[in-house]
Amino acid sequence: MRHQDVMNQRLSEKLRFLSALLVCLLMIFADRVITVQNTPGIDTPDNALFQYRSTFKKTGRHDLQQLRDLLYRQLDHEDIRVRMNVAEVLGELPGPGILDDLWKIYINETDAFVRRSAIAGMLNHNDPAVLTFLVQSLSDTDAEVRRQSIEGCLALADASLKEAFETRLAQESAPLNRLAIAALLYKIGDTAQLDYLKNALLQESSPETREYLAHMLQDSNVTIGAPVIEEILRQEKDPAVKIWLATLLAAQGDAANLDDLKNSVSREENLELKSSAAQALNALGEQDYVYPFLLDLLKTGDEGVRERAIEDLVDFKDYPLLPVLNQVLKNDPSITVREIAAWAMGERREHEALPYLEQSLYDESAFVRTGVIAALYKILSGEGRTQRE
Repeated sequence: MRHQDVMNQRLSEKLRFLSALLVCLLMIFADRVITVQNTPGIDTPDNALFQYRSTFKKTGRHDLQQLRDLLYRQLDHEDIRVRMNVAEVLGELPGPGILDDLWKIYINETDAFVRRSAIAGMLNHNDPAVLTFLVQSLSDTDAEVRRQSIEGCLALADASLKEAFETRLAQESAPLNRLAIAALLYKIGDTAQLDYLKNALLQESSPETREYLAHMLQDSNVTIGAPVIEEILRQEKDPAVKIWLATLLAAQGDAANLDDLKNSVSREENLELKSSAAQALNALGEQDYVYPFLLDLLKTGDEGVRERAIEDLVDFKDYPLLPVLNQVLKNDPSITVREIAAWAMGERREHEALPYLEQSLYDESAFVRTGVIAALYKILSGEGRTQRE
């Protein structure tokens, strides 16, 4: 009997322990449910999107105005990434009033990343007012926002900016911004800036700064004579900087540096360098050569490399990319990569992408869903269709 009593006592203690453990688990679960429901920034399904999905499921028809309204509603989202995405994609949408809306976003937004995205959106508009807005945003308190505006002005290369940017150069304290201003002044005719740019490429201690400058010069079509670039390239030791210096020379017809870039893509083991070389070759119009390497880069474990590969692939208009993009949109673990896949579908304007995008309206991330909504709007508004054939 004593043995039985002991066994019963132990069993009772185990039951009490399990009951207490169960109560604790239930309390933790309840607390997490309450936290998810009340914590700002948690990605819960948007009611308006739920209603839109429900209506589409019943009718099989899209409503362009509702899609547009869904995008604008996301400007109040607590997730900064969602607001950034909306600001940028709005600049890619057709329709009147977008530029003014982007300026309002810039004026009213407290987060610098979102303001920067609003400026990026403006640059998609071929409107004289863009230049006015860019110049006004040069007084932004955030250095990266100012750099976005400077680079936008650099792309437009309007000679009327000379006086304003000479003044800005004297006021600007951020080193990268000063380099971008010097490149702009040089591009619109101030040859005195060449020495400043050359010295930065030769003497700047930070390889990241030298890489930024070389890449910016290439990306902005700023031409510096081949002898100057060759001199700089001979002294450069950093492989990432050398890629963009070689690109500047290849753009001027230097076949040897073009071959070096191709060798980097085909033989380089460092994924970042391989990705940069692929990006450079794409910019040089070498799509046929670089295409299979970009597809391989989509299979890497590096999120940034996969992002850049899709951004490059969007230029491959005559290649059968839809199945590839769909797999990325469905299966990539990165919300950024999935969103870029949706963006690429929208840029390609392929009606066949609609069913894939419609499925991704149910993606768990509001960031991805924003990209999907924008892609649907771009395809449907461009084709004048609101339902599948």
